[in-house]
Amino acid sequence: MPNVESTGRLSGAQTDLPGTLIDPVWAAEQGLGPAVVEGLVTAVEDTAQWRSGEREAWGNTWLNWPSVWADPDPDRMVSGIARFKDKSLLPEHEPKLLVKAPTELVRPLLAKWRPQNLEGAAPWARVLIARFGADAIPVALKIAKKSPALGGELLQPLTGPAIARLMADWLVARPSQRPAAVAWLDRHPAVAAEVLVPEALGAPGLARSAAEETLRVLTERGHREAVLAAAAGHGPAARDATGAILAIDRLEAPPARTPKPPKWLDLAKLPPLLLTTGTPVPQPAVALLCAILALPDVGEVAGRVGTVSPACDPTSLAAFSWGLLEQWQSGAGTPPAKDAWTITAVGLLGGDDEVRRLVELIHDWADSGKGARAVKGLDALGAIGSDIALMYVDRISRTSKVKRLKTRAGNLLAEIARQRQLSDEQLADRVVPRFGLDTHGSMTLDYGPRRFTVGFDEQLKPWVADDTGARRAQLPKPSAKDDPALAPEAHARFAALRRDVRAIAADQIRRMERALVERRRWSAEEFQRLLVDHPLLWHLARRLLWGVPAPDGRLRTAFRVAEDRSLADADDEAFMLDPAASVGIVHPVELGDGLAGWAELFADYEIIQPFPQLGRGVFALTAEEGNAAELSRFEGIEVPTGKLLGLRSRGWQLCIGDDGTWERAERAVCGGTRTVRVSISPGIPPAYVAEHPKQTLDGVRIDGQPGDGDPARFGDLDALGASEILRDLGYLVS
Repeated sequence: MPNVESTGRLSGAQTDLPGTLIDPVWAAEQGLGPAVVEGLVTAVEDTAQWRSGEREAWGNTWLNWPSVWADPDPDRMVSGIARFKDKSLLPEHEPKLLVKAPTELVRPLLAKWRPQNLEGAAPWARVLIARFGADAIPVALKIAKKSPALGGELLQPLTGPAIARLMADWLVARPSQRPAAVAWLDRHPAVAAEVLVPEALGAPGLARSAAEETLRVLTERGHREAVLAAAAGHGPAARDATGAILAIDRLEAPPARTPKPPKWLDLAKLPPLLLTTGTPVPQPAVALLCAILALPDVGEVAGRVGTVSPACDPTSLAAFSWGLLEQWQSGAGTPPAKDAWTITAVGLLGGDDEVRRLVELIHDWADSGKGARAVKGLDALGAIGSDIALMYVDRISRTSKVKRLKTRAGNLLAEIARQRQLSDEQLADRVVPRFGLDTHGSMTLDYGPRRFTVGFDEQLKPWVADDTGARRAQLPKPSAKDDPALAPEAHARFAALRRDVRAIAADQIRRMERALVERRRWSAEEFQRLLVDHPLLWHLARRLLWGVPAPDGRLRTAFRVAEDRSLADADDEAFMLDPAASVGIVHPVELGDGLAGWAELFADYEIIQPFPQLGRGVFALTAEEGNAAELSRFEGIEVPTGKLLGLRSRGWQLCIGDDGTWERAERAVCGGTRTVRVSISPGIPPAYVAEHPKQTLDGVRIDGQPGDGDPARFGDLDALGASEILRDLGYLVS
């Protein structure tokens, strides 16, 4: 096997090879060494630099907490601080205490506090940072380590050496966090330069490489004067050395260290790597590519690989990356953790086939306690970034039983949504794959002498038809008469398609029902492009009733999607959707007398709905209940614990009390300005659910935001909101 360090520069005769694989510019080979200016230190201190009105806006963030925390008792705060110090306070209550307790009691605690649960942390974290400014930086940094997506937002107004170094690391080693890092650098260029100039002129290593690249990015983004001013403050030597750094293109600079080939790597047994011309890449160049993939700076790897990929056949690149991962996995003994770069390589070079195989590995790693490896696999899925890859990330975020994996998947989706400036649901719309299906939702599979058409029915179940159009029970296996290359590939393609569609079908139905309950709206363009024109989702769209709301939110008109993807009204006449309109799924409470007509029309066309819509139960509050803050009709009823847990799938949250048990279920309503709370006893210990099969409903009440002038009442709910709350409560007590 060629040693990367001994191969040196490849022959210039290899004219088809990208330059990166001809001249590796290893520092050791060129005798290059970065200039080091010793003794430089930064004088930057931690600060908070707020924009006009920003601190006030953060400080006024609404916290959806029980009323006991809205205006807490002073004695409760003092006792809470004591419990915080002796570690007897539940982690769920720590943020509430630190946000609400007197500042003089809280400030000394911030430096060492580690928030445990970051689900729903953004509101209280904003308030905490607004309240304590720079003193909250240790907390913000710990949040950023556990949840980079949230940390990237929270750190924007904060500055300091640790933050500048983190942003430099994000810039070069975490592509998903690069937008947050760039935003921070644009906001605080002078601080960044003051901190990073000494780092960029220090000893060679990852920290220096990150600092150098960050200074180059600052310069490219118009902050050259800030960088040069910071360098000049350290003297002529620092100024000149910094100028030399800025003059070097990153991909022309040598890496911080020369990688050595791992012992398990056998180049001869890797899948052949081909150029786009079909010419095999020579083994010395393959060795160089492996060395590039092994570089520790992920951003640098991505940049260098980006110069190689366009010259190579993508299918061979993907297979090559999987071959690397398999060799690492199957080597003698435990796969060395330092060589987990092979997982990253799949993220940079793999395709949808590698996605499916990687998902299986991720689950295996998670189940066998290899959490770090599973998380790295998730990041690789995010790097591949295809619709199929993001579909599986989304699925893991909702179904994984491994908390670390579930959290990372959710954070990864949040990072991607933020990069694309989309809400979570908008991103979920856009990552539903089309699976290579045509506009009719079908696909032709070529067996050579035989061809088959496959598609999906309104239940998203697959069907198969032969050349004559006759339906078959299933796709036949390849026979001796079929093409030996085409037929097995087509059969495997259909198996993967069927598996992928099965994975998303139930998820998409749940999403649509949630959109009904939460009054989600699509623009007319989104409705057409993401739903009606989608080869799979249109099957769901045509089994639902859609509507256009008036400016006041009430239903203006309803329509359905016909079999030919046209739109039709209640009289089955063509309906023209205004391009400026918004579209939502109609709730039966909105239809009034029109419900019967639509139900009859759907029955005439034998349309089976994916979930109860037109046949959905409609419920109403009594006049007395509308004027009250509590629903007495449910008080004292005993319910199965399992049904309370089932409320979570309907958009409710279970909340932990001081004794560590789930003591209530909550659901935000009225656009988040009100909260319905169901109190229970004796409570559900999360670790001993089976030992408490029954719970008693102690009360159902609605609360508003702290400081509201008018007390909340159930009449604040409109007819749809009230019906859905009563439907959920009816499910609970039935």
